[in-house]
Amino acid sequence: MTDLRRLYYISDPSSIATNLLPDPVRESDLRSWIDTVADAGVSTFCQEVFSQGWTAYFRSQHPDYEYDQRRQHRRFLPLLDGGVSPLDILIDEAHARGMGFLAGFRINDDHAFQARQQGLDIARFIDANPQFQLTEFPEGEFYRLAEPLDFTHPEVRDFTMRIIAEVVHRFDVDGIELCFRDHGYFPLDQGEARAHLMTDMLRQTRAILNEGSGGRRLTLGVRVFSTIEECLLLGLDVAAWIDAPDRPRQPAGRDVRRPAAAAISPGASTRNLANRSTALRVPSMFRCAAFAATPAWTSSPYASTPPAHVNSAAYTGVSRATRTTSAIGATNSTDLKDYSVA
Repeated sequence: MTDLRRLYYISDPSSIATNLLPDPVRESDLRSWIDTVADAGVSTFCQEVFSQGWTAYFRSQHPDYEYDQRRQHRRFLPLLDGGVSPLDILIDEAHARGMGFLAGFRINDDHAFQARQQGLDIARFIDANPQFQLTEFPEGEFYRLAEPLDFTHPEVRDFTMRIIAEVVHRFDVDGIELCFRDHGYFPLDQGEARAHLMTDMLRQTRAILNEGSGGRRLTLGVRVFSTIEECLLLGLDVAAWIDAPDRPRQPAGRDVRRPAAAAISPGASTRNLANRSTALRVPSMFRCAAFAATPAWTSSPYASTPPAHVNSAAYTGVSRATRTTSAIGATNSTDLKDYSVA
């Protein structure tokens, strides 16, 4: 089996379409792209397939989910209209080249403004349910670019779970990645108090993977912000996801300022996942979420100097740029909602 920890490639849903693939896209273009990545020594390919309530690289069979309406994704329509899913092609070629394949899901996104700039509405579910959206933001124009959902609401979590279940049951993926890249998932100052809701969603996700695995061990990955403290204040209790997400969180005595990578490094924390899943660390660059009220980059003894190419000052109201890591976690759980696909 391919080692998921060697070299991990994350494919942005729009950047590749805009900057690499032709219009219209042919099957041979997709296979050639995968071959290029495989030739570079990548062992695991992750294609992000869901963001802002829209699917990319495939069409959902459920009417609640629309295909991405933005211009850059229209180049895939000839294949889709012909009954060919680009996602199937990517998976097939990746496996043929010996790579593992993960499907990525963005848990909120900050590109609603792009759809608006193109004269488009956002996804129906988000547009039709303003009561499910976050409405209070930190100071700064950057935070007005997104129209994020509030994961306090069970309807929002259910909306996310159902599309994950469809992908796991329909496509021959080796697992999924949940990308936490936006600046909020819960109302301001409520993240830590409501973190158990996101942890429960992780349990549900693990159950979906177990159900759809066909006897294989499917990977569950999460891409998170750089420190345990930052994640927890956002409502992402990464340490609980890794250590034992079926136990109550015990914040006392835990050094929440540890880098999130420390919680998922090979060692004791990884052994807690025995017979459940595999630890995976994936470096990436994201700006921080001011919802977490993080300090300046240099004020934390756990933060390193930002790389020269990261310009945190470019984002109004954002306190610093951060590194992100990816963790694999969440155990089996009982009494979970049934997201099986007939």
